Amino acid sequence: MPLEHFPPTLAAARARIAAVRPSEYARSRNALDGAVTRLSPYITHGLVSLP
Repeated sequence: MPLEHFPPTLAAARARIAAVRPSEYARSRNALDGAVTRLSPYITHGLVSLP
């Protein structure tokens, strides 16, 4: 995905975290059209950590 989909800011990462719906994610994350967090770039580049 292009960079504009993943702005490299802490605010953008926090907005994605706030948008996560745990029950929806747990129910459908493995489906092709399931709920995903899209947090990977922020975790990979150290803007957020797993804990």
